[in-house]
Amino acid sequence: MNVNLVFRPRLVESLQTSTRADFRAVLVAGLTEGMVALPLAKTGGMSSRLASASPHVLR
Repeated sequence: MNVNLVFRPRLVESLQTSTRADFRAVLVAGLTEGMVALPLAKTGGMSSRLASASPHVLR
């Protein structure tokens, strides 16, 4: 039984066909998304902790 399984990540294939401009655009988009999402996640976490610690404060 001859089974030829070759694992090749999709990232390797996409990097071969992309340009520096594509990579830079994706990098900037990822950094922008992180700068927006992190503060939102932190405030959501703080408000949920506040609500669970003292529910009478928000009511």
